Amino acid sequence: EPDPELSPGRTLRSRVLASWTAPDGTRRQGPVPTPLRDPRPGETFALWTDAHGTPVPRPLAPTTATTHAVLAGIGAALLTAGLVEAVRRLVLWHLVRLRYAQWDRAWERMGPDWGRTGTGI
Repeated sequence: EPDPELSPGRTLRSRVLASWTAPDGTRRQGPVPTPLRDPRPGETFALWTDAHGTPVPRPLAPTTATTHAVLAGIGAALLTAGLVEAVRRLVLWHLVRLRYAQWDRAWERMGPDWGRTGTGI
């Protein structure tokens, strides 16, 4: 199954039984995908492995990695801006509620005719 991150010209074409040396020096053997169109015994090809010698997909191409990094950065910036705006709105909503509560208390202190009680008007 081809890796979606590979460029169209570098698709994996077949699986072969390959032998390779792991980073710890041990010899490994197993079926691996290869970009060779018509693999023959003894042919060599690039094989990417992890630190334990297990085959893994090749690293991203520099342009693909750059695109992923840029998109992740834009996403992080938008998420940060959204969180800042949400916190700002929450604080503002709380302050407005406090102001309305203060106004309600002030109206209650003034009485039903806004301070004219007992003035003879």
